[in-house]
Amino acid sequence: MASGRKPTIRAVWLGQELRKMRDEAGLTVRAMGSLVHLNQANVSKLENGIYPASVQHVEAYLRICGIDDPKRRSDVFKICDDVLRKGWWDGFAGELASELMDRIWLESKAVHIDAFEPILVPGLLQTSAYARAVMAADQPDASSERLERWHDVRTTRQLIITKHEPITLRAIIDQSVIRRAISDSEAGLPQLRFLAEVSERPNIELRVLPDSAGFHAGMNGSFEVLSLADPYPEAGLLTTPSGEVCVEGDAIHHLKQKYELLLQSSLDPEPSRKLIKSEVDKQ
Repeated sequence: MASGRKPTIRAVWLGQELRKMRDEAGLTVRAMGSLVHLNQANVSKLENGIYPASVQHVEAYLRICGIDDPKRRSDVFKICDDVLRKGWWDGFAGELASELMDRIWLESKAVHIDAFEPILVPGLLQTSAYARAVMAADQPDASSERLERWHDVRTTRQLIITKHEPITLRAIIDQSVIRRAISDSEAGLPQLRFLAEVSERPNIELRVLPDSAGFHAGMNGSFEVLSLADPYPEAGLLTTPSGEVCVEGDAIHHLKQKYELLLQSSLDPEPSRKLIKSEVDKQ
């Protein structure tokens, strides 16, 4: 799962804010560099998130660019603080891919998540046994110690749906997810029982996309739309063969349209829960 470190999504967002300020002030990279005592290469690294900006850098940009709006200043300092602040996931930095580190951070800032999964139970709703089975199947050469570390990450991520002020999660799973789980009596069936139980929590809405839906808006794979706490924008996560991709801006509008179509094609929460229970009872 581990890979070379890339700029974190929060460092990239901070860099975008710095670049926007510089552009609004009509300053070139060279001009800004001379004012903040950095060469052009390092200014570019700041604005691309490669070199995380310090509080001093942010203060200099705000002063030089004449940004005096209190809300905007507060938002930029908030992002800067998050860039520099360490989270529990940083303890796994040498073992997890950059994309997963970004996902965990985004989840930590989320207030609501819309998720669609055509193959697996969403990670935030996986039981320990199911998660272990999925990880072992996906990484057959991984040591038991490595799998256990990954499992620790998964279970810690799930705290966001059980903490004092939990996020709200709306998940749509394809009916094939249920059939695949039924095939494994040790991990799959307890997972389905857990889904039926957890779907009754007030902060979780679970829906099943039935086989009768035919061709649907999620044929290209799993995705999520995350509504984040202020000052962050909505973010989207797409699963691709080479890993997860984070998107924003216009791409979010497209994902939300797809999700609305999936909602229209899926069963309501109560019929979904009954379907899951009935499939378990047949076993």
